[in-house]
Amino acid sequence: MRTATIDDIKSELKHLSQKEILSLTLRLARFKKENKELLTYLLFESHDEQGYLQLLKTDISEQLAAVEPSPLSKARKSYRKVLRGINRQIKYIGSKAASVELLLHYCAAMRDIQSPLHPTLETIVQQQLVKIEKWIPLVEEDLQFEFKRQSEELRAGTNAPILLQKKLFRFRRSFTK
Repeated sequence: MRTATIDDIKSELKHLSQKEILSLTLRLARFKKENKELLTYLLFESHDEQGYLQLLKTDISEQLAAVEPSPLSKARKSYRKVLRGINRQIKYIGSKAASVELLLHYCAAMRDIQSPLHPTLETIVQQQLVKIEKWIPLVEEDLQFEFKRQSEELRAGTNAPILLQKKLFRFRRSFTK
């Protein structure tokens, strides 16, 4: 079965009555959690983006604080789960500035939870910082300076040189065997 294009869907929706469109929307929301979350954002939260970002930030902080750091594998899964939720919200919002702001908050919250991050968790933070630095030039100029400053502060508090040395050591060791 071939999936219809956006133009096909748009033209078909023009021919439907308002009641039929409402019925289709509710049916779509019933099937997938992501569809329901997107509709919730569009209907209730999109008019107040800053308030929604603050709500998301407090939710992220609470989720990260609830993670048990003792078994590293379980902690890593939990941190990745929080990050998946953030990426889903970023997809709904569609604003690069909001995306950068949420990811910066995630990285800062990770640093606050554990001062010396385990190298595995440090890698997660480094990947997000790379993503942030790619998105900063796409943001308005007045926000770019603030985001760059925050990103550099997070980079300064990292043990990335140690991680690079360990990777280089493992790389060299693999050739000596």
